[in-house]
Amino acid sequence: GFIFALVFSFFLKGKQKNILFTFIIISLIITLSLRTSPEEYTRYLYLQCSSLDKVFSGFPFSEFIYRFIGYLSFNTPYPRFTIHFVTYGLMFIFLNYSLKIYGLQFYYRIIPISFFLGHYFLSLSYLAIRSGLANAIAFCAVAILVNKNSLGKFLIFGLISIFIHFQVIPFLFIASLGYFCKGI
Repeated sequence: GFIFALVFSFFLKGKQKNILFTFIIISLIITLSLRTSPEEYTRYLYLQCSSLDKVFSGFPFSEFIYRFIGYLSFNTPYPRFTIHFVTYGLMFIFLNYSLKIYGLQFYYRIIPISFFLGHYFLSLSYLAIRSGLANAIAFCAVAILVNKNSLGKFLIFGLISIFIHFQVIPFLFIASLGYFCKGI
């Protein structure tokens, strides 16, 4: 229902569109963050994020940035809600910013964000959410490289995404290879 409402908000005018879109996105993020039954990630939070020693174990060859987000969430009264809320919120922020860098007006960003957040895999488990955040930040890194020609910022955001989930390494490699070989 939220995704249909987001797409519907695309057809509204001006300020109504922005207000409805923002309200629906926040409602979607809160709804997806509410978890009533324990999931696999509860065990992950306890095993990987319950102390700073665990968070930085294996540094720098670990996904320590997401473990740190997990550590902060683990130390709140509602760790499952907090980890999902922060992750979904960051996904939205990075996707929105990336699409803005590509030059899309606010109302044209609604459909791609709806498409991404509407994927069922994001609500399955903690591990799928972690990779979703890594993908959103990697997408932002590529947007910065392609549209702003900023190698430094690309490397910073690329490393952040890698330290959230290593799966983005092939995407970042192919994107940077394509960027640097575009004149060939």
